Amino acid sequence: MPSPPPQPTPDAAPGESERARSPLPWLGWLVRLATGALVGLALLGPIASGDLFWHLRTGHWILDEGRLPRVDPFSHTAGLEPWILQEYGSQVVFALVERLGGLGAVRVFGCLLALALLVCVQRFAARRLRPAWADLAMVLFAALYALKWELRPHLISGFFALATIELLFPRGAFSDSERRLPKPKAWLALGLLSCVWVQLHAEALFAPILAAAGFIGAASGVLFERARPGNLAALRTYAVCFVSALGGTLASPLWFEPHYYALFRRSVPEQYIEEWFPAWILPGAPRFEPVTLALFGLLIAGVLVALAVQAIEWLGRARGRRRIELPRLAFLGACMVLALKARRFFWLLWFPALELLGSALERFPRLAAAGLLPRLLCVPLLALLADSHYVHGALGAARGGAFADNVDSRRFPVGAAGFVEAADLRGNLFHPYEWGGYLGYMLGDDNPVFIDGRTVLFEDVIPERWMAERDPAVAERVLRDRDVSVIVFRRFVERNGGWAPWRPPGADSTWVRAYADSKAEVWLRDDDSGNVERLAQHWAERGVRFDPARGYDELALLLAEPAAQAELRLLEPAVYARLPHELLERAAGDRLEPLGWLDLAARCAELNLGRAARHALLRGMETAGSAPAQIDARLIEAKGRGLLPAIQQTAAELGP
Repeated sequence: MPSPPPQPTPDAAPGESERARSPLPWLGWLVRLATGALVGLALLGPIASGDLFWHLRTGHWILDEGRLPRVDPFSHTAGLEPWILQEYGSQVVFALVERLGGLGAVRVFGCLLALALLVCVQRFAARRLRPAWADLAMVLFAALYALKWELRPHLISGFFALATIELLFPRGAFSDSERRLPKPKAWLALGLLSCVWVQLHAEALFAPILAAAGFIGAASGVLFERARPGNLAALRTYAVCFVSALGGTLASPLWFEPHYYALFRRSVPEQYIEEWFPAWILPGAPRFEPVTLALFGLLIAGVLVALAVQAIEWLGRARGRRRIELPRLAFLGACMVLALKARRFFWLLWFPALELLGSALERFPRLAAAGLLPRLLCVPLLALLADSHYVHGALGAARGGAFADNVDSRRFPVGAAGFVEAADLRGNLFHPYEWGGYLGYMLGDDNPVFIDGRTVLFEDVIPERWMAERDPAVAERVLRDRDVSVIVFRRFVERNGGWAPWRPPGADSTWVRAYADSKAEVWLRDDDSGNVERLAQHWAERGVRFDPARGYDELALLLAEPAAQAELRLLEPAVYARLPHELLERAAGDRLEPLGWLDLAARCAELNLGRAARHALLRGMETAGSAPAQIDARLIEAKGRGLLPAIQQTAAELGP
């Protein structure tokens, strides 16, 4: 009589015995490679996270000073407000990587972290599901994690989160035939893990929070299931786990400060932050951009799954059927609550989804044995991941030929920051909220920032900056009281559903326009003689005509350096394409006749390039020589058509 086939041991991976006969195993590798490629692209693409730059700068400060900063050394607004540092260990790690290989090395490091996290997630799922379904679970995790595939310290934190959950809620297969509790050695490991984790990231507070969830679940078992054996043991076990995890998180130079921050310092006035992400971003919100409609649907589905897991289990318990131990059920509930609390915890919805998937596969063995179905289900999830914010941005950079750039010039004022540095302009900055980290990183101590991504540190400054952008009277007061010398601001801001130019109060009188491209403008206070002199010298060295009384205009730079359009994107491509390029070429070579300058001025005025139009008009009048009558006739003609308000303004300035 033949012997029965070998059965997997209780602790074996659910799909281990079926691995050899899994249909089309190469599909599994294809799914993993596709997921890794998309996630790797997101982290390897041009840096799109403004927070990374102040993280790097903080890491360098710690390395140089040999201590943690207690107050902010980077801004001119935070003053002596205590700075509760949250990620000092990760900041040092990122700074060391950058010192070794620059921002390119940081991008590669982030990519490797993300790929390693995917590997850990797949193995975490493979201990609970068969291989094909574990691959599907990995792709689902990558999609739910879509808002966090960016270069920030939380990438290091992800490994510790998975390890903590494995220690607190050990599971093999989803069958609940035997109770699984953390073993004594796990208690010690949890304390050590929490201690190391809190040195890297304040998300280490997950450890005591999730242990507390297990304790609450065990306490519920003691109260409502007194007759069930082992409930007291579970209560004692999770009590020890909580103490161990909490003790580990307190073993840091900051002691209780991260806990205080998490519990009591989350009151930033979000209504003042146009750039802020509320907990749940709804379609139509000002900052819905990072969440596609498909991803939003997945997040809603994740919440519904978490609710379904809780409802199914409690209905089963009411009928005398228990499947999930109460500590683990409480953990799944905690995942849902944290995901509802903030977008950065959306990915925790993966654990209830994994639970429901495992339960369904346990109930339907034939479905569990399927190898092709779960891999086909990966296709829509991979499409969703490809269209998510950071992956889509990296793919867009690749299509635009900018993938090799270290910094995403679509998100940060790369040209303006480079100009401020090259011209050696110094002084306190005023700028948009999301540019502070990048400007501080690029410009250093000579240009203290107004604000950056450290929201709690700038809790009182956020409304001030928000109002200064929108109310000229407030802006005038803020710029004066904060002693701002250099403004680096968006060239256009969104107002009432459209785009409008932004100018500081007193533009062209108390503020000198120093630089502009299609994204940003730089303004200097006109009574800051040192900056104005350095600005004039900088433009003179580049052969660019510049008059501080009238300020900088793009045409002057374009004529002196024709390649500037391609390098800096001075003008939007659609606007640049409509300029008369033959006239530009002749003007750049000093071969343009007076009437040609007027034609160039007219075209600039038609494109709403008023400063460029006035520049061309002045050049035309300078070169008129013995033919001023021709110039006067063309000006009269232009005025009559009413097409050239900028030229009329210049004519008025010149006088009779």
